[in-house]
Order: sequence, then structure tokens, then C-alpha cells
Amino acid sequence: KVFSKDAVGNEQDKNIRELKEMVAEIFGTKGVPMVLPLMFKDKYIQGDNPYFVIYPKVKMKSVTRDEITDEHVLAISNFVAKMHNIRLDVPALKHKKEKFNIDVDKYIRLYNLNNKMNVTLRENRKLIEKLQSKINYAIDSLKTKEVISHNDLKLDNVLWDKFNPCFIDFDAVGYVNHMCAANEYAYV
Repeated sequence: KVFSKDAVGNEQDKNIRELKEMVAEIFGTKGVPMVLPLMFKDKYIQGDNPYFVIYPKVKMKSVTRDEITDEHVLAISNFVAKMHNIRLDVPALKHKKEKFNIDVDKYIRLYNLNNKMNVTLRENRKLIEKLQSKINYAIDSLKTKEVISHNDLKLDNVLWDKFNPCFIDFDAVGYVNHMCAANEYAYV
């Protein structure tokens, strides 16, 4: 993986990245399958501008959207639930508490006026707002409102051995709200 110098150019950024790798390592010891970067003295190999993190070679592969089956979805769901049930206290990864929020107007602007999705959003605006309100009410009643999550779970960051997933690239790991995290995995 290549990082720009800006991404790891100062000691504070490097320390946060290393902290995130340590959190990922803890998940690994608790049964969440993952591939961690190889360890070097500084963890980064510096070139002229970019920095590199090296992952070991594994006999797994990523899948395309067309290859995803119900078994893939179930496997991901089980491990994400496992990850979210691991209670860690990492104050440096905390951020302001979030609510579940879909900016309907933002998505309407993204689509053409004649686009089917745009029409669907406009027709269902009140329903979306009502559901948001109910979700946020549910969030407020949760015993634990935040969990540590991968935060960048996409096709490229999950490797597969048949239906056995393995997570990589924990650079975005951090606290999220349970309900907001569900939105992250919707497209995997």
C-alpha cells in the first residue's frame, strides 16, 4: 500500500497509523480474520515522496460485485458483528458522537432530474425522514452507542478463501455508531 508523504509525513500521523494497526492486531487475536502489514523498524519504507506498507503474500483473492453470494454476505456480517462486540477503549480514536443522517437533498442533487433514483428519493423523502428519526431514537436507547469498526470495508479490503473472509487495510479504523456502521457495509 502506498501513502502520500502528507498522510504519514509527521510523527503524530505515524503514531495514529501505528495505533490503528495495533487495534487491528487485537481484533486478530480475538478471532477476526485479517492480514496485517509486515513489521519493519518504522513500519514505513520511505521513497522520494510516497511511503509504503508491505503486506505478506497470501493465497486469497478479492471478489467482484458480481461474484458476491449470500454466503459472502453472511460471512462478512458474522465477522463485523464479532468485531463490533469486542469492547476496546482507545481514547485516541474517539470522535464526536454521530447520528444516523441521510442528506436527501444532497443525493437528489447528485442525480439528474429525470433519473429514476432521483424520483424515488423525492417521492419517499417523508418516509426517509421518519425512518431516520426512528433510527436515531433507537440509537439513543442503546446501552453502548459506539463500537470500533473497520470504516473502510469495501471489495478491495476483503480477501476471500472460498467463503472465508479476511480483512485488510485498517487505516480508517475508529469509533462509529452501531446504526451508522451498518450503512458502511451495505454495498459490500
